[in-house]
Order: sequence, then C-alpha cells, then structure tokens
Amino acid sequence: MIKTLLLFDIDGTLIGGSQAGQAAYVKAIKSCFNLEIDLQGYSTAGKTDILILYDLLEANGVDERKIDKEKLSDSYLKHLEETVLHDPGIVLPGVKRLLHELVRVDNLFLALGTGNLEKAARIKLGLHSLNRYFQIGGFGSDAPERADLIAKGISKAVEHFGIKYQRIIVVGDTPFDVEAARYNGIHSIAVGTGPYDLETLRNAGATQVLPELADSGAFLKILFSLPTNRT
Repeated sequence: MIKTLLLFDIDGTLIGGSQAGQAAYVKAIKSCFNLEIDLQGYSTAGKTDILILYDLLEANGVDERKIDKEKLSDSYLKHLEETVLHDPGIVLPGVKRLLHELVRVDNLFLALGTGNLEKAARIKLGLHSLNRYFQIGGFGSDAPERADLIAKGISKAVEHFGIKYQRIIVVGDTPFDVEAARYNGIHSIAVGTGPYDLETLRNAGATQVLPELADSGAFLKILFSLPTNRT
C-alpha cells in the first residue's frame, strides 16, 4: 500500500465555532502594548498566529522592531488558556469518527499542519481529546508562512515515523492551505467547513473538495484515489 501522510489544519477543519483565539489576540496586545484592538473586518482564516499578531500591531502603528516575539507569544498563550475554557468551540461533524478510522489504516500516518503555535494547537485539541491522534506536525511556531510550516511538518513526520512518504495530503478549509500544498508539490483535500465555499477552494487549486468530513467513506474514497506525490 502507498505510504501516505495526512497533514490536518485545526480551526475550521477539525474544530469550529470558537472565537477564543481572537479574544486572546486582543488580550495579549492589550497586555503587552496597552492597545485596544478591534478585529472587525479582519480575517484570521489561514494565517499563522504570529503573522496575525504582527498584522494587528502594524495596523495600529507599532514598529516591528519594538515587538518582543517571545513575550507576545507567551502572553497570547496565557490568555488563550483562559479564553478557550469559556469558548472551546465544537468538534466538527464526523471528525472524531474519521480520525478513529484513519489511525487504523495501515501505512497511513497523521500529522498537523496548522498556523497555531504548537502549544496553542495542543490547548485547543486537548479540550476535545484530539491530541492523541497527532504525535507530530508543522506549526506556526515552526515558521510564520504556511507553506514553510507544511514543509517543516513533513520533515518532522519523516523523522518521527521513519517513513519516506509516497503520497502527502494537506487537509484544510482555506485557499491558504491549498496554496501551501501546491507550493510543496503535494495534494490537498479542502473542506467547506470554514469561511470559504467549495467553488473558492476548487478555484484555488484544491486537488479535491468536500462539503465536510462527516462522510468518512467519501473521504477515504478520495484519499485512496489520489496518485503519489507530484514532485
């Protein structure tokens, strides 16, 4: 069987309905810079935690040279631990069943490919008992750009599992996930459970699209139909 690696996004793909991250951005910037931030009109979809924080600070006149990245990240994580308890969101339809089925398939390996800082990812997944499915991954703490964190996630999975994968697939809900997969010469399965419709995801170049992950049979059918890596 073809050795396959799946890299899953989190927000909008595995978990939905939470504004905890957005609330934590606002609180972290307030704590570190005493600035009141309004997120209205700003989309965080597909962006990494660090880029979001830097975007918001730049938009409010903060010189990048004055940003202590470690202090800002620590503040964000501290506030996220609080905000997510009150607003954990929900596991999206079919996700737990799908993950349970995937981990039982021979020569199929799961990892994360998310813009969340690694600790943020673990905080969000831990509230829904999903960490056990993902031993490794690429995170926003590995690289600020999604294409680079996907590359990092692949290299970490190769090292962790000791496998050279013949087929690698990003599973996400935004054109940014799709573009990161294309940049790395791998496949993408895009789901319409985030802020983008299927047509937008298809036009972005997704290998395949699905309305959601509720139908594990449809997902597995697509998965096994995909050829080996294009690179």
